Amino acid sequence: MITGPRQLRNDIDVYLAALIEDLIKLWVEGVDVYDASVQHSFRLHAMIFCTINDFPAYGNLSGYSVKGHHACPICEKDTSYLQLKHGKNTVYTRHRRFLKPYHLYQRMKKAINGKSEIESAPKLLTRHKVFHRAKDIITLYGKTQKKDGSDKNIWKKSKVIDPQQLDDLENEALIIICQLEMYFPPSFFDIVLKSYTKNQYRPEASIVERYVVEEAIEFCSDYIESSAHVGLPQSRHECTPQGRGTRGFNVVTIDCKQVSQAHLYVLNNILDIIPYIDAHKQNVAATIPKMNMMKVFQEHNRSIINWFRKTIITNDTASTTLNLLAVRPNLNVLTWKGYDINNYSFYPESQDHKSTVQNSGITVDAHSDHFSSVVDNNPVRASMPYFGVIQEMWELDDGQFRVPVVTP
Repeated sequence: MITGPRQLRNDIDVYLAALIEDLIKLWVEGVDVYDASVQHSFRLHAMIFCTINDFPAYGNLSGYSVKGHHACPICEKDTSYLQLKHGKNTVYTRHRRFLKPYHLYQRMKKAINGKSEIESAPKLLTRHKVFHRAKDIITLYGKTQKKDGSDKNIWKKSKVIDPQQLDDLENEALIIICQLEMYFPPSFFDIVLKSYTKNQYRPEASIVERYVVEEAIEFCSDYIESSAHVGLPQSRHECTPQGRGTRGFNVVTIDCKQVSQAHLYVLNNILDIIPYIDAHKQNVAATIPKMNMMKVFQEHNRSIINWFRKTIITNDTASTTLNLLAVRPNLNVLTWKGYDINNYSFYPESQDHKSTVQNSGITVDAHSDHFSSVVDNNPVRASMPYFGVIQEMWELDDGQFRVPVVTP
């Protein structure tokens, strides 16, 4: 049924009444059905397992008002909302309340809204509470009834959905919403996302048609991924998994501080170095026992390069790679205006200004320790994507090999 000015609203009960009678009969009494495969009849019982609908249709079926400041049927009057200053939309926040207790996202501040989340999710209404709220509601059919001045009841009819069988999907959806809250502005969290609606007169049909087309294309692409493309040029990136510069070669001299920062990034992203990094953190913490964890990490970043070099030099069993990494890279750095690696081409922002395509945007999945405050001694280890634009592309010279890095 199409939503809009002419939708059924409360009158949908008239249409659902006959359906409910049939469903009761199917579940309680059942109906006789003929099975052609075995050529005899049997008694069939059936029930509705779940319904799939958008949020406005959910409100229409459940009888809950899904608009305004109390749009969440779980939170009700405790719904966390924001009224945008430069628009009329009401947006909804604080999704981390619905995560499991002590989830690492609840302690994050900078990545979301500058605050940690200490409250838990509101408790679901029981069927008895819903019945108590809805038992005295008088339903008036039709759209021409005048409203009185009494307080509006956000529940119009009562229905209870048991989500226990969908716990895993629900938890996954909550994590995705929290991740979206890290990267998207508040205006993203509106009730209705209209990107799929291309026909304003038939919105549901338009959404379904576009969604089905996308699903069909994605399904087919899984089976033709390895096939040869017709009419398309072959990729030039097939032989660039290790990376190579393609244009704008130059050699520049970088100051020691910048090279040390780049070298520290390289050390933190090599598996063979991880045991040494953990050992150095323990050494720093043991040297100054009263130092809090944030200071320990700061001192670790400041002194790890020199400590690592001294440790490797005195270790006769260290590999050739570790010995090369222990030496500070050459201050003469190779720079490029174009670089191909992992089947992608990258340009700095200055080169993008001369091109019709943009290849300077990057994302880095950074694993780091998050502190809720300066005195927090129990940091949370989490992965967080960072987005930026490439300014320069370097190749650090470590003697027998070179390591590509970019400066955002």
